[in-house]
Parts: sequence; structure tokens; C-alpha cells
Amino acid sequence: MKRIKKLITILILSILASTSIIAQEGKDSSESKFAIIHNWGLAYNQVTRIQKQVERSNFVWREDLVGAFYSAQTVNLPLNFIAKVGVYYPIGTTFNFVPQVSKQILLYGFDFNAGPIWTIPIGHVMNLSLSPVIDFRYQIDDNFHKFDLGAGIIASMEFPISRFFTIMLNGEFTYDFGNLGTNANIRNYDAVYSYGAQLGFRISKAVPNKFYYFGINY
Repeated sequence: MKRIKKLITILILSILASTSIIAQEGKDSSESKFAIIHNWGLAYNQVTRIQKQVERSNFVWREDLVGAFYSAQTVNLPLNFIAKVGVYYPIGTTFNFVPQVSKQILLYGFDFNAGPIWTIPIGHVMNLSLSPVIDFRYQIDDNFHKFDLGAGIIASMEFPISRFFTIMLNGEFTYDFGNLGTNANIRNYDAVYSYGAQLGFRISKAVPNKFYYFGINY
């Protein structure tokens, strides 16, 4: 539990550090000046947990989660970084592909990703960003508090709509160790992985788009 408390403390401090600098977004900056940009949007995640069985089919739990995300990323550093937080509500759960009905209404989950990010301009059409990340996830269901820790990758396509407004479409995959905490003694998972997608936007005066679809390019 000490490791879990430490991870949660790091998560809270990261969120506070990111949100404390939002006020800097209103200032113009040169292309070489350090800045932090902020992204927001809707998120979907499908988490699969597998418990292997001998001489019978494996136990497979699958959950569909919807929610929202916030991320902050650095700009104009030799190596830039991104941190993302997602908050989710389960809209569907299956056990061995059979739908399950939850007994509780107050079910939720959140995840935290952090890692370096590389952005590749694709002509004047869009930017492609790739980020290998460390992944931490917490979920609560009818019976268990689930803690996952692992790694993944996030790929993002950014579409510059106007000088200060950008739409982004993200896809991510993570593979996690799902047996943190005391629940490992009750339901031990042999594999935990997830697929996710986010539809988000950015409004940034500090780092305007060099090219954009609508408006006058400067």
C-alpha cells in the first residue's frame, strides 16, 4: 500500500503543478520560448483483464469506459514531455463476453499517463505526435478496487483549425501489471491491457499554429 500511496501523491502533485501554470497561456511567446500547452476533451477506454485457467477457457473481464481527459505538454524543450489524466464511468461490463449488470451506480475510474513526446509535422495538413508513457489506472467495481501499473504508447493527430484553435484525435494502447494492492490475493490477473481513444481540443495563444485551415496566415 505504501507504493500505491506514493503513486497517488505523485499524481496529485502533477495535477497541481500543471494547473498552476494555466495563466501563462494568455501571453504571446516566440518560437524558441518555453511554454506549456493544455488539451481537453472526451475519452473512451476499453480495459481487458485475463485470468488464465487450466483445462478450461480463460476468465476474461472487459469494461467499456467513457469520460473526459486533460493533458499538459511542454513546447520548445530539447525533449518535451506530456502528462495526461482521464476520468471515466463504466457503461458496459462483460465476463467471458456475457454482459454483466452492475449492482452499484457510483462506479468510476481514472488513469494517469506521463512520458516524453515527439511531434512530426505532416506538411501543412496536420501534426503527428508519438509518446511512450508510464500508465497508472485505478478502477472500482461492485467488489474490487483495482490498481494497474504499466506502460503504453499514445499517438495523436492534430488538426490546426485556426491560429489558436486545434482539434486532436488520440489513440492509445497500454499493457499493465494488474495485481497491485490486496486484491491480488483474491483475483489475480495474468494480463491487463487497454485500448483508448480521445477527441480533444486546444486553445493556445502562447503557441499559435504556424499554419491553419481557416483565417489569414501570418
